[in-house]
Amino acid sequence: WGLLFLLLEDFVRDARRPIKRNNSKLVVTSQLAFLLIIWLFHSAFSLDSVSEKSKEAGALYQKSQYDDALKTYRSEQVKHPESGELRYNVGTTLYKTQDYQEAKYQLESALKNLTDNNLKANAYYNHGNTLYRLGDMEGAMKSYQKALELNPNDADSKYNLELLKKKQEMMSDKHKEDQKPDQKNQKDQKDQKDQQDQKQKQDQQQNQNQQQNQEQKQQDQQKQDQKQDQ
Repeated sequence: WGLLFLLLEDFVRDARRPIKRNNSKLVVTSQLAFLLIIWLFHSAFSLDSVSEKSKEAGALYQKSQYDDALKTYRSEQVKHPESGELRYNVGTTLYKTQDYQEAKYQLESALKNLTDNNLKANAYYNHGNTLYRLGDMEGAMKSYQKALELNPNDADSKYNLELLKKKQEMMSDKHKEDQKPDQKNQKDQKDQKDQQDQKQKQDQQQNQNQQQNQEQKQQDQQKQDQKQDQ
């Protein structure tokens, strides 16, 4: 069972990549288990400066330099603290640094501010992966389900949701199997106690009979002695 759970852990598809700006359009591309999304800021922001920062952080992320990418995203987050897109990027990068608790917070904050359903679907997907790494399998399944409600064609969310359902069933079956020896032990212990109680009653009855026999003998002896005295 342990080996099988480990294999399931390895096959859960990973978090999707951050978003970045490209020609001011929202573009979605897929590669293996990852999804690259365009970083779309509100029009009030400086698109050129945001684009440069996004490219810089995105390049660092793709080189697996997650700490440096995070610093770049954080510096922009100070300027634009309400940006749901930026919080998504920070949360996704934190996931890669294995800071799952903070990643969870950032992704949940992003979900409160994101309005685009595609971005929200991806945020829910990454949120599901984060909860899974935190050991919250039920919460992860709920996030994958929400991602599918927003994007029914999301193959990764569907894959992970089905995988966790199978894992949940396996854990339930294992729990039932583990309970069987306990139930047998409990029955054996009950049978043993019943036998001990029965033996104790038999011993008590035997002692009582012996005592009664002894008393009867004493009474008979006393009667016999009285006759002889007469």
